[in-house]
Amino acid sequence: MNKDFIFIECLLLCFLLGCKSVVQKEDLIFQARQIKGSEPGKSLKPFVSDFSSLPNKEKLVYKATFLGLSIGKFIIMNNGKRMLNGQEVYCFELTVKTLPFFSILFKTKNRYVSYMDAQKLVILRHEEYIKGGTFLESAVDFDYNFYTAKYKNFIDQKEIVVKIPDKLLDVLSGIYYLRMLPLELGDTVDINIYADQKIYNYTGFLSAKTEVNLPNYGKQEAYCFEPYLFLDGTQIKNISAETFFSTANPSKTLRATLKTLLGNVNVLLMKGY
Repeated sequence: MNKDFIFIECLLLCFLLGCKSVVQKEDLIFQARQIKGSEPGKSLKPFVSDFSSLPNKEKLVYKATFLGLSIGKFIIMNNGKRMLNGQEVYCFELTVKTLPFFSILFKTKNRYVSYMDAQKLVILRHEEYIKGGTFLESAVDFDYNFYTAKYKNFIDQKEIVVKIPDKLLDVLSGIYYLRMLPLELGDTVDINIYADQKIYNYTGFLSAKTEVNLPNYGKQEAYCFEPYLFLDGTQIKNISAETFFSTANPSKTLRATLKTLLGNVNVLLMKGY
């Protein structure tokens, strides 16, 4: 597993997954039935999404620590709607400002930008920037007519084309997609996520309500997800996370812990505006 892949996978787990390590799907469905109060032999009612609107613009600043040491911050932004190739899109952005050793260890980029179709809610383009976030190193364009994702690196001119399903998100758009769902305890979610030229299948359910204490905001009500993640039909078991989303609308990630092979990465919401 290369280190680029480790960071993308960690980010995926940090903001999309939940309070336990990977579980068996049968156990997940059983627990969801219990929370919903369904009869043991009765099928779960399919989740029907009634999407909520996102804020016009938003900036979330997270303090990051690695192995207990403060390493900097992650900044996640919703830049609002704009046009991309004639289509109305949401523009999302992640900026990574950490100490040099962390960037070298995990091979992080300085800035990630994603464009999600505002109507169909699928990823259309993903960009990664280096040199302080000013130089476009690579981009992925998603074509739902031919069901392909075309990756291009602008430094070495390398190109990779992979097949994709008809509905797909990347990590950043996946974060905001989940925030648009009016989830209740016991609700399940199933989405496909693109990361590092790979397609993940993610199934999770809202398992519990609790409280999270934030230094700048005090105690906040929070939801916890339990995850189910596949890559090429195989469960990912070597990395796990604890993640807590606010119950307020619009919801946002309040706190998360990444448990990786290289050590734990913790993020805590410091500012949200």
